[in-house]
Amino acid sequence: LLRCAVAVPLEHACNVWAPDWHLLNEREALALGGGAMVVFSAIVASPCPPNFGPGARGHRMRPYFMTTADFRSFSAPRLLFDPGESAIDTTLFRAPPSAVGMPPQSALYAVFKSEQNECARWRWDAGGELRANRSCTLALRLARAPSALGPFAPAPLGHTPFWTDSLSRQCVEGPTVLRVRQLVRV
Repeated sequence: LLRCAVAVPLEHACNVWAPDWHLLNEREALALGGGAMVVFSAIVASPCPPNFGPGARGHRMRPYFMTTADFRSFSAPRLLFDPGESAIDTTLFRAPPSAVGMPPQSALYAVFKSEQNECARWRWDAGGELRANRSCTLALRLARAPSALGPFAPAPLGHTPFWTDSLSRQCVEGPTVLRVRQLVRV
């Protein structure tokens, strides 16, 4: 088990939340100066709010990244994208080309958890009774970029069985992405 502390020199950062990492392709690694991207969320504010967790009132968590070639030295932190809402638990992935009808390495996706705990109006589209705390709208969203170089933009999902432009129902935690191969019986 490898344990190490990584200094995150992000000016006025109140916290660093939910780190994840992603391997870059050769072109991205050359452009960004490292073979891996470490993604995390942070609130950047001065002064820091008294409660500076993901749901801090009036402050948004946004995804940032640093790159590394060796997991010993890291680039300066940079904003990955601004989704316009508080976002944590960002995971980057490339979809298999056959899954999205694109050539290999053509797009990078970011699935993240939207932290809209204080919205006055929800976008529940599945019908039926809403069976959660009415202030809880933690839903998974999807952003897309041509590569790790950006720019990221919301991936248009339209009307889904969950929330508009959402991959999940409300009150979910910790997104991750797995590639599952379908077994064929002969």
